Amino acid sequence: MIPIYYKFSGAKKVALTIDDGPNPETTPLLLDCLEKHGKLATFFLSGDRCEKNLSLINSIRAAGHSICSHGYRHVNYLTLSNSEIFHELQMSEEIFTSIQSSLMPGRPIRLPYGAGVTNSRILDIMNQVNPKFRLIQWSWAPLGWNFLHNNIRSSNDVNLQVKSCMQPYNENSTDISGSIILLHDWSDRPLFCATLLGKVIEQYADYKFVRL
Repeated sequence: MIPIYYKFSGAKKVALTIDDGPNPETTPLLLDCLEKHGKLATFFLSGDRCEKNLSLINSIRAAGHSICSHGYRHVNYLTLSNSEIFHELQMSEEIFTSIQSSLMPGRPIRLPYGAGVTNSRILDIMNQVNPKFRLIQWSWAPLGWNFLHNNIRSSNDVNLQVKSCMQPYNENSTDISGSIILLHDWSDRPLFCATLLGKVIEQYADYKFVRL
């Protein structure tokens, strides 16, 4: 199983992916932002959160976005035993099979924290659960998780943190065609997540955003 970091070549296209949802506090804001800008995305959803937020899954799908697995719980697979990894993946497969009327070919999946990329133990278990898994990573990410533990007291705090995330890219005119972009759907940072999404879309407005 070869991890996928880039999706396209030779065209000004990027794949926008959003991890960790669905969350009632944040997912609607992300959907509103995507609709406002007329962009499509791929949502990598945690199975246990899907069970609690079925209406949000319907909203994501109704807006034309793709839904893929982010595992069952948001845990680091590197810390789990073989049986625990198997159980997590099996649970996730059951849920995504039940919520999708038609399964995506190749079964795209992204493990929490990007785990498993070079770990033969995890890759072997993934192959046991479903040989059609495609392990999706990312090639471009404004590092929003650097601010996870910072207090946000106002919209000004949000704007300053988003500006810091985007600063390296404001000064970089490198073509990012083919990139898989990683953003997040964090329940405790709704305004931050939505604002960062909007800035990324604006920064690369001349690119076509496509689903995986």
